[in-house]
Amino acid sequence: MKQETGRRIARWGYMAVAAGYLWWNLARMTEFSWTFTIMPYLGDFGIIAAIFSLILGWKKRSPLVWTMTAGLGWMLLMSAIRGENVLAAEWQYLKEGIIAFLVLAPLPGCLTENRFRQFLKGTIAVWMTAITCQAAIGLWAAISGHAVFSMKGTWYIGMNLGDHRLYLNAYVTTAAAKMGMTVLLTAILFTLSRTKRAKIACVMAILVQCGALALTDCRTAFVALGVATGFCVWTLLGAKVHMPSKLNHRLILPALMAAGIILCYGLLAGVLTLLAPSVAPGPLDNVNLLEFPAHLMTEASAEQEVILDSTPVHRSIDTTDTFNGRWGIWKGALRLLKAQPELLLTGTSAPLAAGMMNLYTDPGTKYFQHAHNLYLQTLVSWGIPGLLILLAVISIFFTQTARISKRNQPLWVLMLPLPVIYLLVCELVDCFTMLSTGSPMLYWLCLLMGAVDAQARRLKPQALPK
Repeated sequence: MKQETGRRIARWGYMAVAAGYLWWNLARMTEFSWTFTIMPYLGDFGIIAAIFSLILGWKKRSPLVWTMTAGLGWMLLMSAIRGENVLAAEWQYLKEGIIAFLVLAPLPGCLTENRFRQFLKGTIAVWMTAITCQAAIGLWAAISGHAVFSMKGTWYIGMNLGDHRLYLNAYVTTAAAKMGMTVLLTAILFTLSRTKRAKIACVMAILVQCGALALTDCRTAFVALGVATGFCVWTLLGAKVHMPSKLNHRLILPALMAAGIILCYGLLAGVLTLLAPSVAPGPLDNVNLLEFPAHLMTEASAEQEVILDSTPVHRSIDTTDTFNGRWGIWKGALRLLKAQPELLLTGTSAPLAAGMMNLYTDPGTKYFQHAHNLYLQTLVSWGIPGLLILLAVISIFFTQTARISKRNQPLWVLMLPLPVIYLLVCELVDCFTMLSTGSPMLYWLCLLMGAVDAQARRLKPQALPK
């Protein structure tokens, strides 16, 4: 009885930490300064919840969670060997790793399927609402001709020499990829919803999100979204052969949603470009929109004067540099490893990786904070052992994905791997889920990986259908 009570406390602790981590990520995207003071305490709470789980439910932990735990242990071990103080301020992000690997990943396995489904619906609904509001602000600005501005990872409309695009700040790829991932999360919420009102709300949110994404011209998000959608169609068409006929009518839904996404991109990119009036940006006029850090820019400054005409211009994609300057960054990382081979074992540690790689980049290359490739960044920061652990986690995920795709599973379960696959493709050209960057997408990566693993482990042993 005492053990069951302890496990119940641990489960509620898990959900509390996961919910707090989600709210922290959303608040951080909207620039509230108090979010940075919450993370250490949230991390401490996550450590306590993880300890409860280790003591009371460690036998139920999956190989996926144990592999993630091994990765976190390797980080701490290398930090100790280097003599670094893991309690120092620059190492607070390790607490984020504890929440992601020891709380979010095992959470789906600690809950019943029905309870986790309700938890997933709630968290996606909160996330979808916040991100869709950001996208709506951007679309409103595009149609009205105003410029919406924000300093950290959120959207704004920029007017540059008559170019009407949904611009972003320094976090350009991160914010666009975040919007693409939200499209897939909203699609999962659509399959979880039971009422027509909820389904209509999801469809409207996807339209707004696709419209905002279409105006970014972000190749990374487009390619990754296409890969995830293709995987969805391939998986569901393959599963159709094995499923009872009564489920076949639901398999057409993801294909229709994929076609809708492509159609939305084509239509909205063209229509909104034509609707955006040709007006110049101006100085900041502090007008708060929907409690987001968005401000209107109404008049042109001397530095921003442009020659205006009646025809808005949509900037074409630069085809001269396929990877947008990343070749030089990748070469710098490889030169660092060649110059210091011992780093292949120990790594540099995440805080030092950027500074060391910048020493080996081509002259004139702009300073960067990471390797713009999660797999290369992991190799530089944590050595070959860290990279092998990451690849092991990905291998386990795809193995479990194959298991659930070949069994009689609900539609929402079959769609769980899509955001993860989307992020893994995006990571080829950026580091969205690296701990030191504090990306909010780490939340969904670990939670949905754990969800796929939990659903696969819930399957009863039986012969796979021929």
